[in-house]
Amino acid sequence: MTLRLVDRATASMFSKPRHKTIDLAVPCPQHAYSKSWCAPRSLQNKPWGPRAFEQAVRWGNVARCKWLVSQHCGHDPGTSLEIAAELGHMGVAEYLVSRMHMCPPNPPVIAARNGHSPLALWLLKRCSPRPTETEDLLVAAAWGCVLRALVWLVARVDVDGLESAAKTKIVAAAANSRTPDAHAKAEWLRAELSM
Repeated sequence: MTLRLVDRATASMFSKPRHKTIDLAVPCPQHAYSKSWCAPRSLQNKPWGPRAFEQAVRWGNVARCKWLVSQHCGHDPGTSLEIAAELGHMGVAEYLVSRMHMCPPNPPVIAARNGHSPLALWLLKRCSPRPTETEDLLVAAAWGCVLRALVWLVARVDVDGLESAAKTKIVAAAANSRTPDAHAKAEWLRAELSM
């Protein structure tokens, strides 16, 4: 659709950025999106292809992510997985991990820091964990998760092998937490970790 501008008043009325830009974060029907913007492989060398994928990840839209990948949009899977972990989008994280050869170590910690303990544990099992990552995960969970989620997570990881310095670090993270139950978390961790 085109708009023929008749005079300066009309032109100035439609000269604002909101009339000239398209926000990729605003959802639209799949058929309208593909009809307007996408021929096969049209996103491959476009600078906004990866941005479109990142927006789909931020919205947690797995179908749009799959479609953009089929259009060869060119995205960074590691960064996309970190965004999905930060926002707690399990479906998008599952899709991205299924397409990766090797999962980066940061997403479980990012998920825990943002209070998404089930996603953090799921990612930890799939992202080739190392012993130090369990400590990092528990520090992040102590800081970002509420007590109930922290209890759930601690019950599912091995805390017996942690050194006393690591335990102190975890309790300190809980005490300095931004959650309203920070004091209760610190007390529970002291008892749970035998400090």
